[in-house]
Amino acid sequence: MRPVFTEGLGLLAAAITTLCWVPQALSILRTRDTRSLSLSSQVALTCGVALWLGYGLIIGSAPIIAANAVTLVLVAAILAMKIHFIPLESRTAADREVAASVDLTTASADLAGRRLTQ
Repeated sequence: MRPVFTEGLGLLAAAITTLCWVPQALSILRTRDTRSLSLSSQVALTCGVALWLGYGLIIGSAPIIAANAVTLVLVAAILAMKIHFIPLESRTAADREVAASVDLTTASADLAGRRLTQ
């Protein structure tokens, strides 16, 4: 395949898989409801995206870097909202353990001009 086509295909795939997180983040901002999200899955996803970003930086791939940089911001914001919006008493033991290990309970983020911490 031609390199231009290959890079274009990568950029299109990156745009679609990155932008799919925008509705989720906006929904959480609007409803402040994160009960349906698994905390451990969100932590794993955030770590995986960070690793993909590192990989993209090492190999110098623009589609991988761009997609994972934007995705990391979105999934990290969703993770911060997940931890912030779940009352401590309603967290499962596993959620409390993951939250303690991630230590994002005091994290703040600014998404769409809204302050997530009070």
